[in-house]
Amino acid sequence: EGAGGAPVKVSVRDCTTTPCVNPFNGYAVKVDVPGAPAIKYGGAQYVVKDMTFHTPAEHTLDGRRPDMEVQMVMARKGGGKDPQLAIAVHFEQGPTSPQWISDLALVADDATGEPKPLDPTLFFTNIARNLVPFMGIHYTYKGSLTHPPCSTGVTWLVLKHRLTITSDDLKVFQDRHIGGNARETQSMHGRKLAIAGTMQK
Repeated sequence: EGAGGAPVKVSVRDCTTTPCVNPFNGYAVKVDVPGAPAIKYGGAQYVVKDMTFHTPAEHTLDGRRPDMEVQMVMARKGGGKDPQLAIAVHFEQGPTSPQWISDLALVADDATGEPKPLDPTLFFTNIARNLVPFMGIHYTYKGSLTHPPCSTGVTWLVLKHRLTITSDDLKVFQDRHIGGNARETQSMHGRKLAIAGTMQK
């Protein structure tokens, strides 16, 4: 129970009228999420703002980086303590990709940094439905954004379950992130890591 509890609740009431937008900001392929989809976590409501793609992953698992990480960044309604929530989803190369990953891979090369709906069929509803079954077990800690401005006050949820991505889809994102775009791991500096609500030093 408490802020580290699982699973989280996803309100699928969002991009039904406004397609998700896929700009490329020079640092990472980024997907803006309009329509204010909401996630309830730790007794607070968080609105999904965007998703960024990192190759390889930024968070390491047992010392190694998975092939790709998708980060969903959210803002707490009303602000206050822990104003941001971020969910990290890891991908390893495998035989299949989720449909939304394949759809994004098809349009990633067309992203120029100018926000526009490159894929009018991409809605966050479909992304949420794909991820919800895997959100029950996760690691959580207090940290910062991993990309500029690297602001603090972020509660991170790193999903334990890893999804697969085909080699062709993975290559699309790798080619957009020439040289990789994963920040170096940071010291915990006494912070604690929780696994599905169980605290670890």
